[in-house]
Amino acid sequence: GDDLPEDYDIIVLGTGLIESIVAAACSRSGKKVLHLDGNMYYGGNWSTFNFRDLEEWLGGDTSAEPTGSGQATPDCSTDDYCQFLKENETVLNIGSGCDGSVIDTDVAVIDRGSDSAQPLPQEAIPSQSELSVCDDAPATAEEMVAEQESISDDANTETTGLCAREGDSLQETDGNGHEDSENSSAVESAAAEDGEHPAGNSQNVQPNIEEDIQPVTWNAIKDDWRRFNIDMAPKFLFSRGAMVDLLIKSSISRYLEFKAVTKFLTYLPNGTVQEVPQSRSDVFSSSSISMVEKRMLMKFLSFCLEYDQQLTEYEAYIQKPFIEFLRARRLTENLQHFVLYAIAMKTEDTPTEEGLKACQSYLQSLGRYGNSPFLWPLYGVGELPQAFCRLCAVFGGIYVLRRRLDKAVVDANNKFQAIISEGKRLNASWLLGGPSHLSNCMSTPLPTVRAGSRGVFITDKSFKPGTAESVSQCTCCD
Repeated sequence: GDDLPEDYDIIVLGTGLIESIVAAACSRSGKKVLHLDGNMYYGGNWSTFNFRDLEEWLGGDTSAEPTGSGQATPDCSTDDYCQFLKENETVLNIGSGCDGSVIDTDVAVIDRGSDSAQPLPQEAIPSQSELSVCDDAPATAEEMVAEQESISDDANTETTGLCAREGDSLQETDGNGHEDSENSSAVESAAAEDGEHPAGNSQNVQPNIEEDIQPVTWNAIKDDWRRFNIDMAPKFLFSRGAMVDLLIKSSISRYLEFKAVTKFLTYLPNGTVQEVPQSRSDVFSSSSISMVEKRMLMKFLSFCLEYDQQLTEYEAYIQKPFIEFLRARRLTENLQHFVLYAIAMKTEDTPTEEGLKACQSYLQSLGRYGNSPFLWPLYGVGELPQAFCRLCAVFGGIYVLRRRLDKAVVDANNKFQAIISEGKRLNASWLLGGPSHLSNCMSTPLPTVRAGSRGVFITDKSFKPGTAESVSQCTCCD
C-alpha cells in the first residue's frame, strides 16, 4: 500500500535544477517537503544520460515504468474525484512534465569526407525493440549526431561553478555553459586515449597508417557507453559566479566533483580551429595572432576588467551592437572574432554594455581554480539538481520518482489545497512546479519563449588534438 504521509508544507513537482534548489532551501529552513517526479530519473531537462539511457530516451522506451507513470490522467470531471474533495473544492489538470521544449529529436551520421549529414533509418533510432536493426548496420561516421533539440529559453539560466574554498585544489570534472550562449557547444570526448581505437576495432592495428583507422560504428559507441555522458542542458560554471558561491555556502560542493575546462577553441571564418589564449603568457605565446594584435588584445582586456569605471570610453555605444564598439577600438577582424565569440560568447547584435559585462565576468573568473574561468561537473551537469535533491533529503525531504500526478485541488478562491496522485490526496500549503506541470493551473497565459536548434555530437577524436587529456569548449560564429 501507499504509505506516504498526507500532509506537507510544500509539494514540488519535477526535479529540474530550479525545482531542486527551491526544495533544498525549503527543507533546510525546516519545511516539510514532498518532491515528486513522473520520470524514473532526476533532473528533467537538466539530466545527464549515458549512451544506453540516451537510447531509451530517444526511443521513448517506457517498458520499465508502471502504467501511467509520468503521464497526466485524461480529463475527468470533478465527480470522478469527489471522494477526495471537501466542500467547495474543485480539481485542475496537472501536466505530465513533458512541456514540448525538446522536440523533433533525430539521429544522423556524417560520413568521413562528406559535407552533409545522412539521417539514420527510422528503425535505427533506438527503441530497445528495434536496436538489433541498427546493431548490424555498418553505419560509418566520424561524427554521429546523437540528438537535435529545440529548447525553450527558460533553460538558459545563469551558470556558474562549484568547488571548495578559494585557493583549494580542484578535485575533478568538466563544466558547461556561459549564459547558455547560443554560439557555444560543449564537446565531450567519446574517443579512446591516443593510439587506442573504439572497442572491437583495436586488434591488429598498425599505428600511423591512415588507411587502417577504423570508422566509428553504432556498435562501437554502444560498447563504450560507460566512457562518456551526454548533457541534455550543457552548461559551464563560472568559477566566480553566483552558482559557485551558492554551492560553497550551502556545502553542496561536497557532493560533487569538478574539472576545469582547460582548452578553449574557436572556429574561425577561414575554416580553421584555433585555441583561444587565456592568460598573458598564453596571449604572447600564441601563434594564431600577430605581435601587434597581442598588444591590442591585452590592452582591450585590461579595459574590460574595469570598464564600469570608464563610462566615457563606451557610453556612446551603450545602445549599439558590441561589434561596432570592437570596430571602434580598431581591433582586427581576427581579434573581433576572439573577443565576441570566444570570450564574451555573444552575437553581433548583443548590446555593447552586455558584451563588456560578459568579458569582465570571463576575465574575473580566471585564476580562481587554475588557468580557466570555467568548471564542469565531472559526471555531467545532471549532477547539479541531484546534489540539491540530496541536501533536501538530508533535512527530511521525501522523494518519489515514477509517480503519476493526477489533479491539483483548489478551493472556491482558487487557492491551492492538495494534489491527487495515484488515488491518494496529498495536502500542502504550497505547490511548486514548472510550466510543464502547472500551465493549466495558471490564471494568466505564459509568455512566448524563444526556441533554437541544438545538436549533440559524438566524435571519434578531438576537434584539435593535443598532447594531454583535456575538457574542451569550442565556439563558432552564427
